[in-house]
Amino acid sequence: MTLRQKDIDFIKENLGNWLEELAIIAPVRNHQDQLERLEAIEDALEQQRRFLKGQGEQIDRRISSIQQTIERQQESSETRLTNLNDEIEQRLARLEKRIEATDKRSQGQEKHFPHLQDVIEQQGKDINRRINRSLLLTFLVIVVIGALIVIEVMKLITTGSLI
Repeated sequence: MTLRQKDIDFIKENLGNWLEELAIIAPVRNHQDQLERLEAIEDALEQQRRFLKGQGEQIDRRISSIQQTIERQQESSETRLTNLNDEIEQRLARLEKRIEATDKRSQGQEKHFPHLQDVIEQQGKDINRRINRSLLLTFLVIVVIGALIVIEVMKLITTGSLI
């Protein structure tokens, strides 16, 4: 944490008074000793300011690194989800082609097999159920990946590795 300018100004304004109070309690030998002490205090404050500034820069770099890691993980997750969605769409397209082929066959056989319509409806229900399961599975995968990312970030935060 760096000292703000108003803090530095406050210290400068009150430092003389504080030194005078100390001089009343334990008198300082001479004016030169006071100046040396003041310079030592200013040097220490400057070193502390530089140290805190360096720490702040390190924290900024670490946060930037973590953000980049999270972004890469999100991109990877999005790519995997896109691939899953593409695969599901391809499977759905193949299923629709099979359904259309089955419909064409069933139209010709409808005269010979009246119960075939019930079988086709049941197959359609089964396909819809499988599609719903696939969509639910995709949603659950997305939720789990998101939860894992949140858990990893929370671990990093709680272990202090994030900062």
